[in-house]
Amino acid sequence: METLTNSLAAAHWRRGAVALEESHRIEALAAFEEGWELAETPLEKVVGAHLLARAQPDARSALTWDHRALENATAIEGSKALLIRLPSLYAGCADTYARLGDSEGAVAMYRAAGEVLDAVDEPQPGDQWWALRETVYNGLTELGDRPRGYSLPLEGLAVSLAERGADDILEPIRVAIICNSGSDFSVARLVDTLDDVTAASASELLEDELILAHDASQAARESLMGSSADVSEVDDEAAEGSVDVGLRL
Repeated sequence: METLTNSLAAAHWRRGAVALEESHRIEALAAFEEGWELAETPLEKVVGAHLLARAQPDARSALTWDHRALENATAIEGSKALLIRLPSLYAGCADTYARLGDSEGAVAMYRAAGEVLDAVDEPQPGDQWWALRETVYNGLTELGDRPRGYSLPLEGLAVSLAERGADDILEPIRVAIICNSGSDFSVARLVDTLDDVTAASASELLEDELILAHDASQAARESLMGSSADVSEVDDEAAEGSVDVGLRL
C-alpha cells in the first residue's frame, strides 16, 4: 500500500500548511507549488492538488485544483491512504461550490464526504474526524438540505432536551444527528440511537419527549423503507460498521 511517509513533497506540504494556518497564503501557495513539482504518484497528486486548492486566491481556481485532485483519485483503487483523505477533499469541493453559488454541487459533495466518513470512522466527538463531520453537517444545514431521517419530531426532541439542560440524554442523539449523511448506514444508526436512548432514559424523559422520540424513530425508520435495502440488513450493516463507498466526481 502506498504511503506518503517518504514523499519528496512532504516537507513542502508541511511548510505550506504552517504558512496557511498562519494566514500567509502567498507563502503557502509557493510551498505547495514546489511540492506539486515533486509529486509523482497519483496519491501524491491527490494530496498536492487538494492543498493547492486550499491556497488559491479565488473559488474558481480552487475548484480547478480540487477537480484535478479527484481526477488523480480515479487512478487509485482500494487504497485506505486515499479513503482517509476523501472526506476533506469532498468537503473542500463542497465549500467551493457553495461559494460559487452551485448549491446542488455543494450538497452532493457534502453528502459524499459524510458517506466516506461513515466508512472510515465510528463517530467520537473530539476525534480527528469530528471537525469534518461538523463541517459537513453545518454546510448542509446552511444550504437548507435535510438528510433522510430528519423530521420535525427529531428537531423538537433535540430542542426540548437542550432547553431543560438534559445534556446526558441529548448528547448521543446530537452525535447521531450530526453524523447523519442520509445514507442507509447513518439513518439506521440514528434509529438505533433514538431507540436505545428511549429505552435507557424512559423515566427521565418528559411525556412529550417520549412521544417525540417515538415519532422521530418511526419517521427515520420509514425513510429507510423507501430505500432498496431491507431495514434489518441495514441494521446489521450499521452494527458491523461497514459501508461501500464509490468515488464521486
